[in-house]
Amino acid sequence: MKKDGIFERLTAKAGGLKIKTTSFASPGVAPGVTVEYGWLERQDEELANYVHLPLQREFPVQTVRYHIKPLANPYFPFSMRAQTFNIRQPPFEAEPGGFVGPTFTNVPAAHEEPDMPPESEVSPWILIYWEFRVCSGLTGSARVACDNLGDARL
Repeated sequence: MKKDGIFERLTAKAGGLKIKTTSFASPGVAPGVTVEYGWLERQDEELANYVHLPLQREFPVQTVRYHIKPLANPYFPFSMRAQTFNIRQPPFEAEPGGFVGPTFTNVPAAHEEPDMPPESEVSPWILIYWEFRVCSGLTGSARVACDNLGDARL
């Protein structure tokens, strides 16, 4: 693909936020051809709370991977948490740079149907939120038990 076939434009601008969109025309794409691609979406310098991360799209997805960097500050009294819906929660594995993240494979395409329930009730997704550190005041075996709760503490 040549550079003159890639177009980047500013989609929205509000305050200090800028959203850019990149589009391109792929040569040789015809009906029945499998197209593999990926994309990166970044949200820097934000403290995300109650963030809805979709796992299913209108097309089948081979791999969905989220890279999340929890705030690590001993004076911030909250822990980042994650809860999956409509899919089994995989482990959040440690990654370089202080990131953690789940990986989902072979996610089928979403199909809308007449009179179906809301998308959040049938499609898989992750909720990222913050919880007050209830373990911080505990000591000894009570602290260990609290830290080892079965849900995803990031």
